[in-house]
Formats: sequence, structure tokens, C-alpha cells
Amino acid sequence: MYRLSNDCQIVTESGDDLMRLTLPFTFAKDKRALPLFLFLSCIVFILFSSVVSAAELHLSTFMVPYRSYTFDYWGNAVEGPLAYLPKRVISAADLGLNSLKQPKDIVVDETNNAIYIVDTGNNRIIQLDMDWQVVRIIDKFINNGVEDKFSSPASIAVTKEQHIYVADTNNGRIVYLDQDGNLVLILGSPHIGYEQMFSDTFKYKPFKVGVNNKGYIYVLSEDFFEGIITLDPDGIFRGIIGAPKVVVSLSEYIWYRLSTDEQKARRNLFLPVEYSGFTLDNEGFLYTTVASDEGEPIRKLNPAGKDTLRRFGFFRPIGDITYTNMWQQSTYYGRSMFVDVTVFPNGTYSVLDRTRSRIYTYDFDGNLLYMFGYRGRAHGQISRGIAIDHIGLDLVVIDDERSLIMIFEPTEYTKLIWTALEHYDKGEFTEEEEVWRQVLKLNANYDLAYTGIGRSVMLQEKFADAMYYYKLGNNRSGYSDAFMHYRKMRVEENFTWIMIAIVLIILLIVYWPRLFKKEFISERQAAVAQEAAWLALSESNSFKSKFSRLLSCLKYGFHVIFHPFDGFYEIKYRKRGSLPAAFVIIILVTITYTLMHQYTGFLFNYNDPKDLNIIVEFASVLLPFFLWAGVNWAFTTLMSGKGTFKEIIISTAYALLPIVLINLPLIIVSNYLILDEGAFYYLLISIAMLWSGALIFIGAVMITHEYSIGKSIFTTILTLAGMVFTVFLGMLILNLCESVYRFVNEIFTEIVYRI
Repeated sequence: MYRLSNDCQIVTESGDDLMRLTLPFTFAKDKRALPLFLFLSCIVFILFSSVVSAAELHLSTFMVPYRSYTFDYWGNAVEGPLAYLPKRVISAADLGLNSLKQPKDIVVDETNNAIYIVDTGNNRIIQLDMDWQVVRIIDKFINNGVEDKFSSPASIAVTKEQHIYVADTNNGRIVYLDQDGNLVLILGSPHIGYEQMFSDTFKYKPFKVGVNNKGYIYVLSEDFFEGIITLDPDGIFRGIIGAPKVVVSLSEYIWYRLSTDEQKARRNLFLPVEYSGFTLDNEGFLYTTVASDEGEPIRKLNPAGKDTLRRFGFFRPIGDITYTNMWQQSTYYGRSMFVDVTVFPNGTYSVLDRTRSRIYTYDFDGNLLYMFGYRGRAHGQISRGIAIDHIGLDLVVIDDERSLIMIFEPTEYTKLIWTALEHYDKGEFTEEEEVWRQVLKLNANYDLAYTGIGRSVMLQEKFADAMYYYKLGNNRSGYSDAFMHYRKMRVEENFTWIMIAIVLIILLIVYWPRLFKKEFISERQAAVAQEAAWLALSESNSFKSKFSRLLSCLKYGFHVIFHPFDGFYEIKYRKRGSLPAAFVIIILVTITYTLMHQYTGFLFNYNDPKDLNIIVEFASVLLPFFLWAGVNWAFTTLMSGKGTFKEIIISTAYALLPIVLINLPLIIVSNYLILDEGAFYYLLISIAMLWSGALIFIGAVMITHEYSIGKSIFTTILTLAGMVFTVFLGMLILNLCESVYRFVNEIFTEIVYRI
């Protein structure tokens, strides 16, 4: 709702001045203006009613030019409430300074209520208080009785005692100042005396510095790929830690191997700086960022340089999961490239992406909590972010392209998430559950909220409820733990009936022949009887006989899979198999895979329900089957193969019967297994696939075409290669047809337009 204030201002019920309209008169001053006022009010209501409604529902959405989202289990972007809103933009004029020129770093010292900005272009350090008022400017210091200055400083580190370490990049040194700005120590190039650990072309240009609680200094230098340089409190070189793994694509490796020595040397000049930044948490761990689209862009290094970052979320902390490529039409393309990170006391961290100037926040387990931001020059957008830090929950970002400081404040939605995390950290699970339920009222698609509720109710031994919420949150590990306890509880409750059922099943298996009074006959006698029955069915053409013949052919499939050589020989030369039976088996295989994708237990079903399509499911089985049969027939015709196309279809279909026999009961079993028993599930699936593969090799290749083992192997490989080539050719033809269609459609549209 909106109302009219006493001074004829239209405002929201909350009094939000962003939707305020001041009229140039009041009733008290001019009563004759009442009709005019009512007329203008109607116009205003018609034009701005939708805007006012939007402002009441979510004013921030109307004012902020970016969205906030997370990723679900399958990598789909799920939009949610805005996580942060622009709070303030600070320029040089706001600080009472003439200019800020390409600032590169910002450090917030909440212990001493101080903020430091590295004004790189002006070669100075600016110290501010928490009200963003300038306290002092450090642009020079006394060095051995002589005035000394910085040259393109890029980073600083501040201790609890307010001692300052400055990465004086162009001077190739670290400048250590006390709390009064007096020089304590100059730390020059660390390679002096340790030349064997550095390349001959090494030039010390530190662009990032950090200091832990014990006074150890960590430095990043330009064009240095080996890792992070470590110095002791006295500035003595102590080693290099955390050398990042360089991930090389196959094409790059091949190109490098084919290059000359001169070309290799030139290529090395264009290698990016491996580490783009780092920050230290309260425990001395280094959270590093790598400005690269490969490997692990975020690491948590211990003092020994080992990566200890937890990556238990749906996806590794890499920023955007889905993104446009360079050949697609998009202003900014490619994966996220992180340039800086800030860590909160509870282990949650926010990273700055320079590709799209977005900020991603992850919890201590690596779950993406939220993201926001977009690259641009509009209100609330970041043109080119270079550094990030936090004041409480507020995030502070340096935009070095526009030389601005941007402050973002959390919304109520974000504050609720943080409250829930705090309760979890303290072990207050009941309170955590209540807060997560409030989060769900704002975002019903927030998976972490369901996980939090599931964790809380599980501690209350409500295992069925825990399974329900873990499933909604796609948390398979939590679901497995809850189901394990639930299964154990149900087994204990029904132990007597379970044991009775097991005994009855055993007795049924043991005494099956006696129950049905079956006499024992030899295998030879059984084969003769079956042969006679088959001949009798083959001579009759009645519907009943045809149906019985179909059932007999299907029943013979059980003999084939256990006696493949004899079975496939009988199918080829005595026609013990039939084309209708083969089609029935193919249909059963198709149905099996469809049922597996739909009804496999939650713990082992990784299919997105939104992507399930009955046509696609059927095509995924039928197309490879007939493609194999067609390509195999085409090649074997040229290679003196004895099998017909019909025989290839029949033998291949019979070879797929183990998939039906194993996968169908496995669908049921998968609903009663936990993750620790997954090896049994995947073992049975592997047995089905290998079994069918072996039967295809024996039946559809060796026996059907009367090939030797060597020729069968060659034919199988050739068939698979032919299938790949056929798919490639088909896609090429489809793309060509699509291009022709577009061309014809454009011409037709142009003709219609001109006519």
C-alpha cells in the first residue's frame, strides 16, 4: 500500500523515499488546487501502480541491476532472493581527496577500527576510520636518514599491533612499517643466497603480501609460478609453498611437443600469474585464488602448503557452473576467474570473479550459499573488481577501473542464512531448524535449508522425517545416514517376521521339486523333449501355437545366456530364436532402462527428473541397437560374413537379456541400500554390461558370421568405429540441413517483406 503524506508526498507505507513524489503545492496553501491534484493523482496511480507494487514486494529487485542465484544438484541455476544490495559508493571526493588512481587493495582491521586502501596509481597508503574519514596518508618514510617513497604499491598486510607490510612492487621489496609509519625493515629479493631455487630470469616484483599471527610473511611475485614465497619474521627466506598444479589440455600438450625451442620460449612469456591473490584466516591458513579457468581456483593452504579446502558441495567452488563460450553471443564469456578472497570468522568465504564481477560466497564445507553482482557501470554493478574484504557482514569491493570503493549490505534473507550457520556452529540444532524454515519461506528452492532441517530432525531421532528433508535437499550422504538408522530400527521392530520369511524361502527352494512332484530326468532327455516340443510348435500355424512358440523362444533365451556357444548355434542353424522374441527382448531392455531412470533408489539415481523424456529414453536404447546391427551387417558383408541382418538383430537382442534379468530386480534392491553398500549395486550393473558384451561378441560376431577370435575382435572394433563415424556424419548432415533451412527461410522472409 501507499499513502499521501501531509506535504502531499506519495510514499510507501514504510516511508521509503525511493518511491517519493513531491508535488509543488499543498492543500493548506491553495484549496483551488484540489481538482488538479486529484486529476494528477489518478495519472500517477495509473502510471506507477505496478512500480509501487513491485517496490512493496521486493524493492531491491526493482532498483538493483543483477540477480542472485545458486545451483541445484544437476547444475541448473536456481534464482533466489537478492543476497546483497548496494549500500554505498565511495569516490575520492567522498574521502576528501583529490583523486584515487587504480587502487589495488583494501584491508579492514576491525580490531583497531581501521581501513587501509592501497592507492597504487598515487603511490600511497590511505588509512581511514570506520566512518570512512581519512586518518592519515602514508606516501613516504625515512630510510637511513633519507626520504623514501613507494613505487606502485599493490598490497598491504596489517598486524594486530597495526604494523604495516607494504608490497612495494616496482621497487622490488617489502616495506615493514610500525604503527606510527616509521620504517622497521626493508625486505629485498629473497633469491639472494638461494639462487638455485629461482630461475635465471627471476625478477622480484611482489604484488601480494600477508602476515600470520606468528609473524611469518607470505609473498606473491609477478611472473613467479613456483608458488608462495615464505619469509620468517626477520625476513629470511624459508621456502616456497603451495605450488599450483598446471593443468594442460591435450591440444596444448601436442602443440607444445611439436613446437621448436624458440617457440616454446616465446610461449612461456605469455603464461599467466598462477596465484592472483590470497588472504589469511585467524588460524593462519592461506585462502588463495588462481586466475585460471582450470584446476582448483580456490585453495586453503596450511603452513606446509597442503590444500585442506573442503569441497563437499554439489560442485567444487569454481564460481559459475554454466557459462557461455567464446563462440556464443555474449558480452562476457568463459568460466569464473577469481582475483581475491575474504574469509569470515566462521570459515565462510567470499570470492571475487573478475570475468563478470560477481561475488560467490561458500560455507566451510564448500556449499555455495549465494552469489550476486554483474559487470557493468550501472548502479550496483562493478566495472572491474580487483580486491574484496568485509566489515561485519558488509562486503567491500575495490573497482580499480573506476577507482571506486563499493559497499554491499546483506538482505534479511542473507542474515537468516548466517544466523542458521551460527546456530549450527554452536550446536544449537533446534534453533537452526527454525531459522532454516524461515529461509524456506523466502526461497523454497534452497537446498541447504532442507539439509539443515534434515540434520536437526535426525538428531531428534526422527529418521523418516530426516530422510524426507535430505531428499528434498538432494543430500545423499545425509539421506544414507538417516536411512541406515531407519532401516536398522525397522529391522529390530520386525525381526521375528523377517526370520520367518527367510526360513520359508529357504524351504521353498530346497523342496521345490517335491512340492510340484517333478521327476528327475537327464539333461539329454530334457533336450530331446524340448526338441520334440519345438518341432510340434513349428508345424502349427494357429494363434495359440504362435504364442506358445514366442514363449518358447523367450524361454530359450535363458539357455542361451548360460550356454552361449550351443545356444547361439541353435539360434542360427535350428531357428530356436525368432524375430518377434528379439523385439520383445529389445522392448524389455528399453523398459528396463526407463524404469531405472525413474525408479532407482534416491541414493543411486543421479538423473534430473525435469530431463526425463519417454521418447529420449526409448531412443537411447533403440538407436544404438539398430546402429550396431546396421554397421555390423555393412562391414561383415564386405568381410565374408555368414550372418544376415535378421540374424544379427536376433543374436544381439538375445545377448542383451542379462541386462533385463539383473537390472529389473536391482531397481527394487537399490531402494534398500545405503551408500556404503553401493559397491554391490555397481558390481551387479557391471556384471550385466560385461555379460551382455561377451554374449554380443560370441553370438552376434563369432558364431553368426563364423569368424575366428582374431577376426571377431577386429570386426567388433571396426563396427564400434563405424558407429562413431556414422553418428558424426549424421550430425554433420543435420547441421547442413539446418543451415540450408535457415538460408531458405531468410530468403523467403526477405521476399515476403519486399512484396
